[in-house]
Amino acid sequence: MTPTSAIPLAVYALLIGITSAVLWVWTPYTLPPALLSGGALLFAVLAFVVALRGQGEAHADEAERTVPDLSFATVGVALGIINILVGLYLGLYLILIGAGILAFGLGGWIREARAQRRAREIVDAP
Repeated sequence: MTPTSAIPLAVYALLIGITSAVLWVWTPYTLPPALLSGGALLFAVLAFVVALRGQGEAHADEAERTVPDLSFATVGVALGIINILVGLYLGLYLILIGAGILAFGLGGWIREARAQRRAREIVDAP
């Protein structure tokens, strides 16, 4: 875990916080924005803890590490699955969009796996 591992969590906390702020302004109800504010605070604290834990680690074998720090392909797979599931309720157009996102995410996973294999071969070569 590196300090950059906290970046997606912090961005998610920011997005939830912005949504919460908009709801505090435009809705007469207090429960939805309060829940979103709590979620944003929770993710901000989690990002802070992950960043602190990542700074304390020594990365002596950084040159031999072949695992990516962040995987945008995983995010694509997750968003594709979510869009497909929501599309089951809202319509075929969202299912097709989700299938396209899922296909790009799976393609990214394959690309990452091949790149990791090549990197291991380069490191293991004498």
